[in-house]
Amino acid sequence: MCEHSKTVKTGVTIPRSILRKVEIFMKSNQIRSRSRVITEALRSYVLDRDVLMRNTYVVGSVLYVYDYERDKSVKHILKVKSDFRDVIVFSTNFSLEDGRLIELLVVKGNTSRIRRLIGALESLKCVMHVKFTFIEYPLRFE
Repeated sequence: MCEHSKTVKTGVTIPRSILRKVEIFMKSNQIRSRSRVITEALRSYVLDRDVLMRNTYVVGSVLYVYDYERDKSVKHILKVKSDFRDVIVFSTNFSLEDGRLIELLVVKGNTSRIRRLIGALESLKCVMHVKFTFIEYPLRFE
């Protein structure tokens, strides 16, 4: 059965600035269907998080950007890092020119624990973006 025969129409609220970027992307790539772009974005989002939904052991990276000039942001970030020091192997960061900081965490541990770390970062108002990549560990070559 065709995947499109099982579609559902839904309404979402997104920031106008993101919609403008989507429309610019669509125009420059001659894409006519906003639904297709949003579906592909959601598919990518789900696939990126698929390994985290399994109960397994992973190694990988968590990269996030936050506003370090925002009230108490550094305190909140340090609290999260302290709470998850059992899975954070290494961290490094550097300042961007606009009052934001980009930080890289190298992590290793059970997916349930790392899911909570990502959730804790994403819940902070000062965090603007979180991106991650994981591989299962130990590596299995079959």
